[in-house]
Amino acid sequence: MQLPFSSSTSFTTAPFDLIHCDVWTSLVVSISCYKYYLVLLDDYSHFCWLFPLHHKSDVHRHIVYFVADAHTQFSAILEFSG
Repeated sequence: MQLPFSSSTSFTTAPFDLIHCDVWTSLVVSISCYKYYLVLLDDYSHFCWLFPLHHKSDVHRHIVYFVADAHTQFSAILEFSG
């Protein structure tokens, strides 16, 4: 039995104010040999990005690329904590 998530106290007023991240492992390896997936969710818009990964160690590199891409495409200034 899963317990419910606690209520969130975060409040965002614009896209990219808060990005939630999760890494999950697939029980089945994809045809392209991806076993891990990085999911990024924008708290404000609920827009979701999914990055297939061969190794968990690829997570940091993909987050760095995501931050750079968000800055280039949307002029978003993202700070990474964690």
